[in-house]
Order: sequence, then structure tokens, then C-alpha cells
Amino acid sequence: MFPIKKIASLCKIAVDEHSFGKDLEVIFGWIDQLQSIDVSSVDFYEDGQMTLNEVPDQIKDDRPTIQDIQKNAPAFSFDMFQVPKMVE
Repeated sequence: MFPIKKIASLCKIAVDEHSFGKDLEVIFGWIDQLQSIDVSSVDFYEDGQMTLNEVPDQIKDDRPTIQDIQKNAPAFSFDMFQVPKMVE
């Protein structure tokens, strides 16, 4: 059996050893099952960071540019729309 009181003290949680022990044993059983999985064929990231949202070069970007937006704006400066003052 796992040292439930020691684990609980390290986690800074209060547990009832008799009622919570069986649940912890189930959790540790799952951990043992996960450790038995062969992951030798899984590639790892050399830099340790995952790159998210990579977009392939084939996908065309149809977003309007700042120049396109400036053409439709009556007044534009510092990459922002100029609007008339409404409150005095």
C-alpha cells in the first residue's frame, strides 16, 4: 500500500486514510497502466516547446491589409481610425 499520509502531507491536503485509500490505489493503478505504454515510436520536440497553430503554406490568407482598410476610412493616422469627438 502507498504511504497515503505522506503523500497527503506533501500535497498539503487532509484525507481520511481509510475511505480515501481505495481511491488513491485506483489512481495509482491508472498511473502504472500509463507507465507500461510503449512510447518509443513517438517523436519528441528537440527544443522542448510545442509549436501551435502552424498554418501550411498552401492556405491562402484572405485577411485585409492595413492599406486596404485605410482606403475605406475617411480619416486614418498612426494605424488608427480618426473619429469625430462626440462628448464635450
